[in-house]
Amino acid sequence: MVWKGKLLLVVIWIAVTSAGSLVVMRMQPIYKAETLVLVESQKIPDKFVASTVIQDVQDRLATISQEILSTTRLKKIVEDYHLYSQDRTKHSFEEIVESMRHDVEVRLEKGWSNDRPGAFRIGYQGSDPTVVAAVANRLASLYIDENLRVREVQAEGTSQFIDAQLSEAKKTLDDLEAAVSRYKVAHNGELPQQESSISSALSRLQTELQGTQDSMSRAQQNIVMYDAEIGTIEPRLSALLAPRDVTHTEDVTQPRVLPERQPAEPAKASQALITQLAALRARYSDEHPEVKRVKAELAEVLRSEQQQAPEPVAHEGPATLSVPRPKPATRQVVISPEAAREVDQLQQRANALRAQRAIANNEIQTATSRRQEILREMATYQSQLKRLPIREQEMAGLTRDYETARANYRSLLDKKTSADMATDMERRQKAERFMVLDPAQVPEKPTKPNRPVLIAMSSVLGLALGIALAFAKEWNKDLLLGEWELPAGVPVLGRIPDIRLMLPSEPPRRRRMKRGALAATGSTLLCLMLFLFRQGGL
Repeated sequence: MVWKGKLLLVVIWIAVTSAGSLVVMRMQPIYKAETLVLVESQKIPDKFVASTVIQDVQDRLATISQEILSTTRLKKIVEDYHLYSQDRTKHSFEEIVESMRHDVEVRLEKGWSNDRPGAFRIGYQGSDPTVVAAVANRLASLYIDENLRVREVQAEGTSQFIDAQLSEAKKTLDDLEAAVSRYKVAHNGELPQQESSISSALSRLQTELQGTQDSMSRAQQNIVMYDAEIGTIEPRLSALLAPRDVTHTEDVTQPRVLPERQPAEPAKASQALITQLAALRARYSDEHPEVKRVKAELAEVLRSEQQQAPEPVAHEGPATLSVPRPKPATRQVVISPEAAREVDQLQQRANALRAQRAIANNEIQTATSRRQEILREMATYQSQLKRLPIREQEMAGLTRDYETARANYRSLLDKKTSADMATDMERRQKAERFMVLDPAQVPEKPTKPNRPVLIAMSSVLGLALGIALAFAKEWNKDLLLGEWELPAGVPVLGRIPDIRLMLPSEPPRRRRMKRGALAATGSTLLCLMLFLFRQGGL
């Protein structure tokens, strides 16, 4: 069947191949230029400064591509490089921008480890090789600048967000601190952390109370001792100063006659010093310098008061008086010089004992008042100890929120510092960035169309079309082409030679077949031309 239609096959084959070759040779050449951009890793180790931009490179490239390939950006590039000047009269600007998006290609290059992109290529194709290289480099610079801007914006946004959170946390922390401070001021002395100081104060007061009671006991013992000693002195003075009966008619020499002396009262200066000493002893110990000074002044005042007291006039020897006439006997105090000195000493001792007794009384009064104060203070501290569990529970609620707010504030403060450092790193371009590793060069050979391949494809298509038409022509005759088509076992009785009759005109059926063949050939050629034009980018 093919062999019988070999002439038609050859004609169609040659026609289709010639038409396809003509179309391919008239196609406009398309050049493509690519820029290799390296994804450079962060220069500062993550353990020192952690980047706040955690978006993956693929996602970031997709975002940047949407920005770069926007209508506004591409319109500026088209106007700057006068691209698609021939198509502006035939197509709208939106169609031209869409064509440019189709001509731009971004392809990722995988890295050596972790299947992460280590670089990517930005390509652009067009009819002018010089313009193609310039546009590819322009797009690469736009990608680099946009990446820096996006990373810096993201870092600054993170820093601003953390800063706002930090301000709110600080305000909350200040409010809680003020509440805790007000509570501490309102319940000072009853706080849980003051339990040890309250216990220490109670122990100190108990010790002081014991000392005060001991001081009162000693003072009372001293008073008893002073009273006993005074009690022994007074009978002796009474005996020495007892009056005797003396007659004035005696001619013998008699001793000095003294009037009966009354015990002297303490002076006002000594009494003031005694009171002052009692007040000082209530506050300080006996080793305090002020107590020692007052005691020395008191001793000096007592000594001066004893010296200022009137002394009895004593005679070294007996004196005789001549009495002209006898007088009646009278009761007078007659004392010897030795007895007078003893009386003076006993009176001084009695005065000193009375002064010390007054000091002891003052000490008892001071100690009694101090004991009452100590008891009141102890009652206050004990009541504070009883309220400690309640204050502890109240403080737990306040401090729990305060500690939580303080921990949150410290965490945000650390994050704010890290975010500021990351932002500064982005501004200094020390973080991950894009860097042109191989700029686009002016291409020397076009990438489209691939003429040998397209011509070969047109030739193969023409051959296939010729075979199909030849087969279709013989198939529609409905004849046996040879005895090989007969079933096995069918006998052949004879062979009739091919007899061609010259008819005046072709039958309508053959004319229809020729028209169909021509229509199929035309449709095939049209499809072939459209395919070749598409492959050539026209």
